[in-house]
Amino acid sequence: MNSISKLNLFTKLALGFIVGCLVILVILRLPFVFTRGMSNGVGCWMEGTVKDINPVGENIQLYFYGKVTLKQYQAPRLSKLSVIVVNCDRGIPATLSQGEIFIATTPDERGGAVRHKSGELLKILNAAAAQRRTVKFELTGPTLAFEGGRITNVVSAVVRATDADLK
Repeated sequence: MNSISKLNLFTKLALGFIVGCLVILVILRLPFVFTRGMSNGVGCWMEGTVKDINPVGENIQLYFYGKVTLKQYQAPRLSKLSVIVVNCDRGIPATLSQGEIFIATTPDERGGAVRHKSGELLKILNAAAAQRRTVKFELTGPTLAFEGGRITNVVSAVVRATDADLK
């Protein structure tokens, strides 16, 4: 091989590697970043313990004890983060449903699995309540009721929840 064909081969391999890396980034992270930032969206998380779990059709009624966190990344730079944490240690009623796309994650959120069957959120919540374990879940399209400076009710679909039994 002469030096020009070696350079062309190297260029093609490097370009292929770069394109492959970009495709992986787009699939894994960029849609999440762009959808959050472009709309000035608010992320809503609940972290704490649950009890008095009662399934009603597709919904799950329960009492939640912990904190509700609201995070807003503002466009166009996505660098400004506003965070509000509401203490709900006295307990609040919540009506939750499993989102169309639902991901069970490990407690450290370093691993996860998509759960397609309905009832998976209910299993996670029942196990957390029975073991008195902390569970963290991400809400989508939540409706939060406030009164006297505190949250009095939450109605939402859950798209992600920590599962201590996930291995």
